[in-house]
Amino acid sequence: MDGQVLQCVKDQNGNHVVQKVIEKVEPPRLQFIIDSFITDKADSVCSLAKHPYGCRVIQRVLEHCSEEQKRPVLEHLHSNIDDLVLDQYGNYVIQHVIEHGSPSDRDRIVDAIKGDVLKHAQHKFASNVIEKCLTHGICLL
Repeated sequence: MDGQVLQCVKDQNGNHVVQKVIEKVEPPRLQFIIDSFITDKADSVCSLAKHPYGCRVIQRVLEHCSEEQKRPVLEHLHSNIDDLVLDQYGNYVIQHVIEHGSPSDRDRIVDAIKGDVLKHAQHKFASNVIEKCLTHGICLL
């Protein structure tokens, strides 16, 4: 798979293989997957987070990889919160961080969106992020 990760992640069937590899293989052996997301010059983390299959793979990374592996992925996500919250698939990744992420990662998301709660609450995709915050008892005021 090394060298073909992004192609597999964006494939209707290949993404399931990558997800299963992430779920079943110990994190140290998954570094080549993380590297393929981070070293791409086109900001693959955010483009994958906005992809119908890539968003699922990013969520598996956040669930199963080590903190050291997740941190660069999270940093890319944090630097693009405004764009991802409004995206059809990116909003799922942000919701996933709210539900499963560390308190500091949740706080960074809340800090980024709390100034535009009304705008986000009225948006087709961003409203899902607002709802996730509220269902998890996160104050947006």
